[in-house]
Parts: sequence; C-alpha cells; structure tokens
Amino acid sequence: MPGIESEIIKFLREINTADTRIGGAVVEIGRRLQFVKDKGLIHGQWEPWLRSVNIAPVTARKYIQVYEQFGNRAMPIDLPLSKMFEMLPLPAKVSRDLFLKSKHLTDSGEKTVAEMTVKELRGVVRRERELAGLLPRKDSPASDPPSGHATDSTTDPFKALDLPEGYAEVLEKLPVCVARMLIPLSRDERLAMLDVAAQLSSLAFSENYPEILHSVRQNNSPSSIAASYKAPPKRQPMSGIFIDPYEILHVDECEDERVVRSKYRTLVKQLHPDVGGSDFLFKLVHEAWKDYQCSEY
Repeated sequence: MPGIESEIIKFLREINTADTRIGGAVVEIGRRLQFVKDKGLIHGQWEPWLRSVNIAPVTARKYIQVYEQFGNRAMPIDLPLSKMFEMLPLPAKVSRDLFLKSKHLTDSGEKTVAEMTVKELRGVVRRERELAGLLPRKDSPASDPPSGHATDSTTDPFKALDLPEGYAEVLEKLPVCVARMLIPLSRDERLAMLDVAAQLSSLAFSENYPEILHSVRQNNSPSSIAASYKAPPKRQPMSGIFIDPYEILHVDECEDERVVRSKYRTLVKQLHPDVGGSDFLFKLVHEAWKDYQCSEY
C-alpha cells in the first residue's frame, strides 16, 4: 500500500522536525495506522509492515491510542503531543473532554490541562490512577491528593458529606473532577445525582453531567433520568438470528467504546477460524461489532 505508506512517513517527518508537536497531526497518523492494521494487512503482517516503514511498534501503539482516545472528540489544536501522551494512561472511566475542560489541583494551584506543565499533568494523571485502584497509593504525605482525597478527615470534603450506606461506593467510581462537582450541591440533589450515577456507566454520567443535574432540579426521578441516557439495544437479523450486540460482546449498554473495542478484538482472536475457532461464532461477533458501530450514541 505505497500511497498510505508514503503519507504516513510524510506525517512522521513533519512531526519529528516541528518545534511544537500538534495533537491533530498525531490523531491523523493514528487513524491511518489503525486503518492499515485493521483492513490493509493480512494476519501476522502488522509488525513486519511497521519495520518496513521504520515505525517502532511501541510508537505505533501510542499513535493509535491517541486516535482512539481523542480522534472523535473536540480537542484544542495546540495541545502538545507530550501532554496527549501523558493522558493516555488515564482510567477508561474518565471522560477526556471533561478532563480537559476541568480544573485540577496541582502543587501550584488549580489548573486546566492547557495551563499545567507536563510534570503537573503527570501527577494529576497518577492521582486519577491511584483513586481508580490502578496504582498503589504512595505512603509519603506529599503524594496525598490535596484536591479532597486526603486521608485526614478534617481536610477531606468527601468524608464530610456523610453519605448513606452504598452511596460512597458510587462516588468512588466517578472521576475525581466529576465527584468534586457534587460537593456544593444540596444533600437531596447530591443523593439524586448519585442514584442516577449508580444506573449509568461513569463515562455516560460524566459526559452528560450538566443535563442530568438540570433534570434532577426539575424533580424528575433518577430512574427516568438514567433511562433517557441508556441506548436501547439495536437488534439486527443475521440469517434469521436476531443479534443483540451488547449481549454477544458481553458489555453494558453505556460501556466506553474503548472497552467494547477491546472485548471485540479479544473475541475475534479467540474465535478466528485460523486458530481453530468457530466460523459461525466469529461471524456472529463480527456482525455484533458492526451493529454496535452503526448504533447512535
């Protein structure tokens, strides 16, 4: 595929020689690499092809991750590549859009991602990963999140909320920046918001937070609010068989797309006829993925 190869190499040269790396260019490279990986090569030829165009596999993975995480989102075009790379390890439940828009507490005060240094951003990302249980918490006092997650009850605003049993677990699953927005709400509003959050994925709740809060203040019930943000499964026939993509891929209806994509890839690898899998089940999973992609979210 010489046309695609030459375009990718051209983009890489432009990025490597630029004084400021622009995120949009990396997103485009990731998109083209993903296309080549998924549709342009036969099985097993991915890494040999990368070597033929002088792209390290680890670099290709990072570019594809940038595309998967930011390709369908409105992003500041001047966001440096180094900051995009720092954000890649964020937990899947953290909305990238909301993370970019929100202020986060750093050693030098509250800042947005655009205002932070790379070192400050790295610290904020690490705290998100610690709170999500992806990293062990550091023992040193300096590492305790000053943004309301310190272990000292006198400085932890979340402990002061005195939530009923079960609500604290819902709060812990939310991204830090979203959980902090619940603090100034009235008790009734806060509990209603957490009731909605318990019925949605953290991503769906985070991305629709303003609209959900408005509905709560209109005295709509948490169940009816949550139902309006759950997309009904779209079932399509395949040779007389109706396909529920969520059931076949074994994911929740509001699950993050990256999780669904990962589940799909795992299943097709396991079920591929070339490795002794079922041709019928392979096609069934593939049809479920196509149906999921065609659904409106």
